[in-house]
Amino acid sequence: MNSSTASNLTIPAWVVYKKPLVIWCFATLSISVVGIILYALLLTVIIQRKAYRSGCEILILHQIFVDVVMVAILIPSNILNVYLGQYNLFGYRDCAAMHFIFMTTLGVSNWSQTTLAVNRFVATLYPHSYKYWVSPVALVCMVAFDWLLTIANNIPEALSVDGSYGFSQTWRNCGYWINRPGLFIQFYVAINIYIPTIVMMLLYLVIFARIGRMRRITVESSSTSLDRRRSRFRRRVMMAKILCFTSLWYCACFYPQNIAGSLRVDGKLVFMQLWLRTLYLCGYILTPVFFFGLNHEYRAALGRIMQRIFRCRCNFVFRTIVIHSREETEGSGETFGLKKLTPR
Repeated sequence: MNSSTASNLTIPAWVVYKKPLVIWCFATLSISVVGIILYALLLTVIIQRKAYRSGCEILILHQIFVDVVMVAILIPSNILNVYLGQYNLFGYRDCAAMHFIFMTTLGVSNWSQTTLAVNRFVATLYPHSYKYWVSPVALVCMVAFDWLLTIANNIPEALSVDGSYGFSQTWRNCGYWINRPGLFIQFYVAINIYIPTIVMMLLYLVIFARIGRMRRITVESSSTSLDRRRSRFRRRVMMAKILCFTSLWYCACFYPQNIAGSLRVDGKLVFMQLWLRTLYLCGYILTPVFFFGLNHEYRAALGRIMQRIFRCRCNFVFRTIVIHSREETEGSGETFGLKKLTPR
């Protein structure tokens, strides 16, 4: 081991990476703010279209709620904990509680994406049974299933089975540190992450394998009585595409962090741990972009909202200029080029 390597091991990471740490914190928090704005626009579009009354949109709203909690609360708090914790200015008072909330929300997000895949599977392949899957009882059961399963899966970890909670020495990352390898941690990770992802991908694979054949049958038929069914089928296929692309992008941003941790690569490249968290955040913020980019109805509604916002802004600026010019004109004693008459 040379002298430079030994010195790097003795110097804290936040001293070695002081400027990059500031850049990372500012960049990641800025991405979080952009995500909050995009989700606010998406929620505004859904509410104005009154689409939240349909079954699929209710599940989408549940997914958006979980994503907003991650983007606006949990991930920014983790970023601030890493940055300010280096200077002992901020830190989780209860690491166990914060980690339990974070992992539970993560698991609910994964399972809610799987629930949406099940919804699209039934809507596309079994449309005659779809009304039973969007009944109030069925929707409540789906949302409750996501939360109850994830909470039950995280309870053993909260009880410190095969491990304990603590902070890492490098970046003060709150985590669950395994004391002894066992089946619990493998079962826990599988339920929280891998099983919902595998089920979701298999469902979308079956959906798009059947869409081509169903589309050919629909196109060959020329009966006018099927026009409404064609339109409904197109909307369901469009929503399935949006949710599939959203899930694929999320997996592409989420799994590099797990792979790097499994291969111990993040331990060799210390600062890469932080940028992998930024990549994980990016897996959430593009969800509104997929909705606006792939759905013309959402895009048109967004255009109307932005038009209204800019119109109000322009009217406000115009009124401000007019009022300001009037005040200056009256103050100078002139009105439209004529001097104001003053009584003697």
